[in-house]
Amino acid sequence: MSAGHVHNIATSVASGAVLALAAVNHSYDLATVAAGIAVGLLLSPDLDVRHGSVSNTNFRQIARPLALPWKVIWWVYARLIPCHRHWLSHAPIIGTLGRLLYLSPWMLLPYLVFDFPPEWSWPYLALAAAGLGISDILHWLMDGMPLYR
Repeated sequence: MSAGHVHNIATSVASGAVLALAAVNHSYDLATVAAGIAVGLLLSPDLDVRHGSVSNTNFRQIARPLALPWKVIWWVYARLIPCHRHWLSHAPIIGTLGRLLYLSPWMLLPYLVFDFPPEWSWPYLALAAAGLGISDILHWLMDGMPLYR
């Protein structure tokens, strides 16, 4: 099982590689996937760790004023998941969708207050979610593909 900082390095390398490919191909779609992979630094499967995770530290470093609400949101999530590396948090696709669904009320709040995102943004949100899924699959592989009860 890899340590959190090793997951960060792998996620950063994967995101950078896809971003380089996007630059070579002049592809906004690939750039969006690269951004989704990078989001894996914040929305890691390890948010199920009850005493905090590297994702919490990453968030605190880039958005200090929002660090406490972020920590509280994921503290609740960690208690909803039965144990670290449970299939609900670490299984590819299921874990990714679970975290996105869990976070969706918070992500939708600005859109409800101001306005829904424009119709053109939905394909990019899907591509970013796919990138997050790639990050999660990389995480799962690095952890040795565990799925505990």
